[in-house]
Amino acid sequence: CLPPPHPSFEVLNRHQTEEWKGWMQFLFLLYHYYHAMEFYNLIRILITAYVWMTGFGNLSFFYIKNDYSVVRVLQMLWRLNFLVVLLTW
Repeated sequence: CLPPPHPSFEVLNRHQTEEWKGWMQFLFLLYHYYHAMEFYNLIRILITAYVWMTGFGNLSFFYIKNDYSVVRVLQMLWRLNFLVVLLTW
């Protein structure tokens, strides 16, 4: 019987996806700061990947922890939407 894999060897572990999302945020800032329209398509792909990894992380948490409480769902929705609502004003 093999021992369970070390978390750092798992595919798309949290540390790895957080690192990628951080680099993507940095590229988003550079794109907007320098008005680099030649990278428009790349940035659209990265935004799609960012949203997918956010959803994947939430799905993984709910699936592994089996915590479907109203409080947990509301906390997640608050984190995802608070800044969006704040910036629209």
